[in-house]
Amino acid sequence: MTLRVADTDLAVTRTGDGDPLLLLTGLGGQGRGWGDLIDRFAADFTTLVPDHPGTGGSGPPPEHSLEHHALAMAEAIRQL
Repeated sequence: MTLRVADTDLAVTRTGDGDPLLLLTGLGGQGRGWGDLIDRFAADFTTLVPDHPGTGGSGPPPEHSLEHHALAMAEAIRQL
């Protein structure tokens, strides 16, 4: 799925079924950094794994700054 947040298209992988579980990586990380854990958690939860702006399947941010990345993640959490 793709969310529009902070003037950026944010790619979010959604797998599994159950209570939601949001998996965040460190600044500038891709969701695939969680590796096999995504599938393990998906057995019991709906896992939501975003790529940070400018990484993975997400579009480029209008600016590369800590503030923009934090804003994008905060908006994504509200939308999810």
